[in-house]
Amino acid sequence: MSLTRSSFVLFTVGVVLLAGQLRSFEILPAASAQNEDAAQIREVAQRLLASPNLSIGTGTASAQLYVGQLPTTMPFNLSVPAGGRIVGSDERRMDGATTGINVVLEAPGTPAQILAFYDRAFPEAGLFVSPSSSFGGGFQSGAGKRLDAYCVSEDGPWLSLNAIQATNAMSEVRVTITMPAAIQSMGLAVPVGYSPCSANSRSGYPSTSGPSLPRLSGPAGVAMQQVPGSYGMGQNSSAAIAASDMPVSQMESLIATQLETYGWSRVAGGSSGPLAWSTWALPEDPDAQGFLYVLEGPGQDRRQLVLQAQTNNPDNQSGTPAFFYAP
Repeated sequence: MSLTRSSFVLFTVGVVLLAGQLRSFEILPAASAQNEDAAQIREVAQRLLASPNLSIGTGTASAQLYVGQLPTTMPFNLSVPAGGRIVGSDERRMDGATTGINVVLEAPGTPAQILAFYDRAFPEAGLFVSPSSSFGGGFQSGAGKRLDAYCVSEDGPWLSLNAIQATNAMSEVRVTITMPAAIQSMGLAVPVGYSPCSANSRSGYPSTSGPSLPRLSGPAGVAMQQVPGSYGMGQNSSAAIAASDMPVSQMESLIATQLETYGWSRVAGGSSGPLAWSTWALPEDPDAQGFLYVLEGPGQDRRQLVLQAQTNNPDNQSGTPAFFYAP
């Protein structure tokens, strides 16, 4: 099988990116590169990916590359946005056991739209946000990277998601999956039985004591900037600034629609001048109350969004003070 110069360049760049390198460079293959056997190129790439300094733990490392497809060991069904495609993937092993899978896709849309797609697709595939992900809910900035992890089960595997704007119309998506074998191969470096997907292992982070907040996105094409929120003592809050001149009543309605899809029930609300607000009943806690408001300004084309949830349920509180965090 022959490999064209363009596909050789694309394939090599993909290998370097999967290896985690950020360096930008130009590849100048020799004239004979067009006639290189694809199997030889694949062997070199796989050996580079399996380099000891790029692998977890100790043992015999190996890697397998897949062009335009996924490994058969994928632990869940990975959906692809409409109009998208799988560019390729790699599977890394240690002593024959799969330790990780990396997938590269491209799909039409902005990074925020891609991440919103997977916020729906992952739960539909049976995945859940890791308990070790401290602040996954609330207003999402629309930035390209999800800081929290999704889990297949309490024992793993778990994954992270990253999306970047590749062209005006397309985004590049990277899914990084870590298998339980990766932790096991580290030996004494981690506690026995550790999994970031277990509700009993949070690596020293304080538990999120208070009602959980759903993930919320701003209007399409509107930049959202997260601001510090708080949690603890039976409460949880999220806030953001939206660069938009959208009427506050319309923006509140947009957020309210998203809350309803998560099972929140509107109790009361209204709009007057620069403020639109609403109160909510939460599906998982009859003692909890949600409060949403959207406020104009200060300044032109600026909207403040705040979502709070509080409960007096003793099972959903802790005796520690509220914690503040910066996204």
